[in-house]
Amino acid sequence: MNGSVGVVQGLYFSNAEGMPDDKMYVVVDFPETTIPEAQKLIPNMPKTCVPIPIVTRRCEKNCCSISAMPLQVCKALTIHKSQGMNIGEGKQFEKVVVCLPVSGNKCPGLELVATSRAVELTDFAIGNSSTQLTKQDLFNIGKTPAYKTRRDFLTKIRMSSGPSQEQARLLIKALDQNTTTDSDKTFEGGCKFLLDWYRTTFPI
Repeated sequence: MNGSVGVVQGLYFSNAEGMPDDKMYVVVDFPETTIPEAQKLIPNMPKTCVPIPIVTRRCEKNCCSISAMPLQVCKALTIHKSQGMNIGEGKQFEKVVVCLPVSGNKCPGLELVATSRAVELTDFAIGNSSTQLTKQDLFNIGKTPAYKTRRDFLTKIRMSSGPSQEQARLLIKALDQNTTTDSDKTFEGGCKFLLDWYRTTFPI
């Protein structure tokens, strides 16, 4: 749920809404949730609605406590929390104003993640002022030494992944105990052997 954004639907008591106990809940609609219809959390409400309980926390001295909703008003999202999000027509957010980081100590790829959230070029704008950001800063996205080091590393990983994956596949295939000849051995049969071995060796 880190970075999840939803719309508050209301404040409910469980005894009136079929929830599991007598606590007070804030029901929040998370449109991007993947909860199956059969496992929805609140009867008579869409599966995207999630009950958020009021939580009580005691102070460090354990002399007093506070009860509050573990929610924050979403005025903006950090670039890190927006990873994987698509912004555009028909999405949860249709437009975005991107404020790019301007400090010298920046995470490689941060600007690229921010500017690639929008589906169309017309769906986002740069929020930095001209005194903070120049046209050259935008042209330099993806061209710094840190980007090059990252790209080189990813290329190396991609090149080595093919042979190592094939080697692992052959080793697992050789474990297939359900066939009579080597030519009949399959990767699926080897996986089944490994799973059976794991469940027998480490029973729950």
